[in-house]
Amino acid sequence: MKHLVARVITEVGTPAVILVGVLLAIGAHSDRSLASGLGWGLLAAVFGAVVPYGVILFGVHRGTLGDHHIVDRAQRIRPLLQGLVSVAVGIGVLVAVGAPREVLAATGAILSAGAVTTWVVAVAVGWSRVELREHTVWQVIAGSVMGPVVTGSVFVLCR
Repeated sequence: MKHLVARVITEVGTPAVILVGVLLAIGAHSDRSLASGLGWGLLAAVFGAVVPYGVILFGVHRGTLGDHHIVDRAQRIRPLLQGLVSVAVGIGVLVAVGAPREVLAATGAILSAGAVTTWVVAVAVGWSRVELREHTVWQVIAGSVMGPVVTGSVFVLCR
């Protein structure tokens, strides 16, 4: 029984499940119409949680990822980056269709959190690009500065 409880908590506590709930709640709160607000939250959740989790599940199905929790840290970079792309595209869509500021801010926060999560990986990748002479040190530095500046700016503007 203890194992079953632990399994349920683990699955319900995955970031994708939590993000869907949070985005739906923020969406519902962001509009006078509950239905419209839930629609905004659902749209944000598709790009912020459903697509990134779908990428992971697809990777598990294809055999490129060991499991949906990606226990093997070496396998995490690609799905993390794909998830960030999904969230960034989602922000673009939300801006284009006039989503409420609260939904945009929440989605921007997800992008920022994802960027911080992948920062350590980005440092390693930057080092490897210089080591392999695929980029100069200045190119890596410029990319490292532009990422947070753009992410932070989008969050501030959308808020």
